Amino acid sequence: AVRKRIRYETGSEIVAAYSQPELQDLSPIERALAVGAGDCDLQNAMLTELLRGARIPARLAVGWVGVRGRAVPVLHAWTEWVDDRGHWR
Repeated sequence: AVRKRIRYETGSEIVAAYSQPELQDLSPIERALAVGAGDCDLQNAMLTELLRGARIPARLAVGWVGVRGRAVPVLHAWTEWVDDRGHWR
C-alpha cells in the first residue's frame, strides 16, 4: 500500500517538489503523500507509522547496505516489527 502511494524516486524533480512553499508546514509523512514519491526512509517511515497505528510494535532502522557479507558505503532504511514470538524482524 505504501509503495502505491509513495513511489521510490530521488531525482531532482522530487527534491524540488519537496521544497514547494505550500508543503513546508506539513509533517514529513504528509509531505510525502502530497508529493507521491520519496526515498527508502520516507517509504519506511510511512510503513512504520501504519504498523504502529495498527498496534504492531515497529521501528524505523537505518544502516549500511551489505553485499556478499561486506558493508558498502550506501545507507538504507527499512522497517522492523515484532513478530508473535517477540522477535524483531
